[in-house]
Formats: sequence, C-alpha cells, structure tokens
Amino acid sequence: MAATVEEEGWQVTPRQRQ
Repeated sequence: MAATVEEEGWQVTPRQRQ
C-alpha cells in the first residue's frame, strides 16, 4: 500500500491514509 494517496492518486478517505 502506498504511503500516501498522492503517490498512487487513489481516492480514499483520510482515515484510510496511514
């Protein structure tokens, strides 16, 4: 899993961003 959403460009909620 990517370290941040920005790395993969995923659309996820903030709580999923770890």
